[in-house]
Amino acid sequence: MHRIDCFNSFRDGMLKYFSRYSNEKTKKSTTSHRIALSLQEAFDSSISIDIDYKGSDILIHKEGKALLSIFWSYDYLTKEDRAKAKRIHENEKPILTLAFSLMPNKDYILVYRFEKSFLEYLHIKKDDFSERVIRSKQDEEKKQLLLNLGKTKKRS
Repeated sequence: MHRIDCFNSFRDGMLKYFSRYSNEKTKKSTTSHRIALSLQEAFDSSISIDIDYKGSDILIHKEGKALLSIFWSYDYLTKEDRAKAKRIHENEKPILTLAFSLMPNKDYILVYRFEKSFLEYLHIKKDDFSERVIRSKQDEEKKQLLLNLGKTKKRS
């Protein structure tokens, strides 16, 4: 399975989730279960989906290989949540790692897509799952060191 296939299946499953369930807050375990059920329909039947497994809120895997690692929150993810998702992404090496904020009072979700050297922020509309890249943030450890030499005065 390729990254784009994982994302397309995630997209289809989340569209089903938003079409079935209200945008109100419930217990995290209840919402995770509902998301997992919606995703199960979008993935091949040979794929397993587990909740609270190997550090992920939802882990989609096949024969021991992590395909999609998902972390979610109702509100913005904390710095610690993003660090945990990044750590799982680097250690478990799933094809795709996504974290998202359901944002109950908004018409979009905020998605954090983890890559090798950067984190991409997306707004994805709940009704049609159209996406808009908000920004990409380069990994702090991979960022080139720049020296701040201050401003130089122009000699007259």
